[in-house]
Amino acid sequence: MPETRCDISDLQTDESLQVRDPSVVEVARARGQERRLAESVATMRTTLEASSKTELEPILVASVDGRLLVVDGHHRLKAYRLAGRSEAPCKVIPTSMKMAYYCSLLMNADDRAVEMTPEQYREAAWQFIMAGTRGGRAPRPAHWSTRYIQAQFRIGSNNTVSSMFRIAETVHEREWEDNWINRRTGYPFWKFARRPEGMQTVWELRDEIMDDARKAARDLGKTLERYGFDSFMAGLRILRSERFGGYAQPVDHQVLPQPNDRANYLPADHPEFEY
Repeated sequence: MPETRCDISDLQTDESLQVRDPSVVEVARARGQERRLAESVATMRTTLEASSKTELEPILVASVDGRLLVVDGHHRLKAYRLAGRSEAPCKVIPTSMKMAYYCSLLMNADDRAVEMTPEQYREAAWQFIMAGTRGGRAPRPAHWSTRYIQAQFRIGSNNTVSSMFRIAETVHEREWEDNWINRRTGYPFWKFARRPEGMQTVWELRDEIMDDARKAARDLGKTLERYGFDSFMAGLRILRSERFGGYAQPVDHQVLPQPNDRANYLPADHPEFEY
């Protein structure tokens, strides 16, 4: 594929082509990934600023209806912008949005400086299957064996992929709440599709509440890391006492964390688990 140079200002991003979706990952793991991605961008920026002759790996771009959409290289593009570059090396493919999406799934499942999490690999595999079978309404391509999908998306269990193929066939027969749908693709998230109908989860809160809840959980995670479990739990109980028990009420010993609190919040092999 020939390499060319593109103006940074001409390159666009589309949410559906950014397959490293943080919403399918546990909050604590998502924060770790965000930190590693930020570090990776910072390193690439430093590399670019060190010499004007230095270039990063070409950005893969899809030419779709006159738009230049980044398929692979979103963080490289960010580094180029932060480094003040006006151009970047690119490989441009004239294609459709559907094929650009396929390509983004496969490219991001390959070796990355910052790998996707297991949840993101499963979500990518599921969305790949859904797109390739038109939401379960069409037969899958002949070469899409269980082992093929398993290898492409680094999924450890072939039972998981077999379940995806089986569930995909019935997805169109079920009703889905709006916030169960992956807005990037229009198909339900795997974490919802895989569970029995009627099973309730915390993720079924309204979108606006869920967005704020994830932000709050990230902030709480930082506070937990900074102050430790005991101080964190004591702080929550003080806050609860003040908000719902009246500001004038003294905080007694019951506000402090009890020994069995850790068993409710931490796994037995967690370094904080000492009771």
